[in-house]
Amino acid sequence: KKGFKLWLDLVNPSPTEISEIKKTYNLDESAIETLIHKSKKPQVRVLENHKFTIILDISYKTFKNLVTESIYLFHSTEWLITIHSENIDLMTNVKLLFEQKNTKVMEATIDALYYNILTEITGRYELLLTSIELAISDFGQRSLKKRATNKILEQLDTLTRQIILLRRHFWKTREIMNFLTHMEQDKDEIIYLQIAHDNIDDLIELVESFRDTINSTRDLYMA
Repeated sequence: KKGFKLWLDLVNPSPTEISEIKKTYNLDESAIETLIHKSKKPQVRVLENHKFTIILDISYKTFKNLVTESIYLFHSTEWLITIHSENIDLMTNVKLLFEQKNTKVMEATIDALYYNILTEITGRYELLLTSIELAISDFGQRSLKKRATNKILEQLDTLTRQIILLRRHFWKTREIMNFLTHMEQDKDEIIYLQIAHDNIDDLIELVESFRDTINSTRDLYMA
C-alpha cells in the first residue's frame, strides 16, 4: 500500500520469463531447477537472500483421484514471488484477503502476505476431509442395510489410500510450519503462520480418526 513491497504472481511462466525473474531477483539456481522439474515435494529452504518454499494445493478430480498442484514461493524481506499453474487462483484469494478478511495485511510487511498465502492453501485441506467424512458416513449408513460386495470393499480401500496420501502431505506441511515458526518466532507477523500451524495439527488428528473409522467400517462389512 505504501509502495515499499512487491508481490509478483506468475501463472505458467515461460522459460524466458523464469530466466528473467531469476536474473532480476538473484534467485537460487538449485531452487529454480527444482521449479523447472516441477517438484511436488513440500519443503522450505533458507537461502542466501531469500527463502524457497513448495506447498501443495490438493483437490479431488474424481472419487478415486486426488490431484496435487505445486505452488512455488520465493520470499525475501522486500518481495514475494509465487509461481503456479492456471489451475490455482491465488489472485482472487489474496484480493479477498486485502479487501475483506484482513485489510491490515495491506499495511504489514511482505512476511504477513507470505504467511497468509500458506494459511489460505492449508485452509483448503479441510474441504478434502469434509468430503471424506461424508463418504465414511455414507458407508456407515449403507453397512446397516447392505451386505459387503467387492465394489464396496474396493471403495473403502480407495478411501484408505487417500487417507494415507493426505496424512503424508499434511505431515510434510506441518514440518514446514514447524520450521518457519521456530526460525521466525521473533517476527510480529508470525501469528498468521501459527494459525496455519494449528489448522494442520487439527487436520492430522482428523486424518488419524478417519483412518480408525474406515477400519471399523470395513470390519463391520466383513462381519
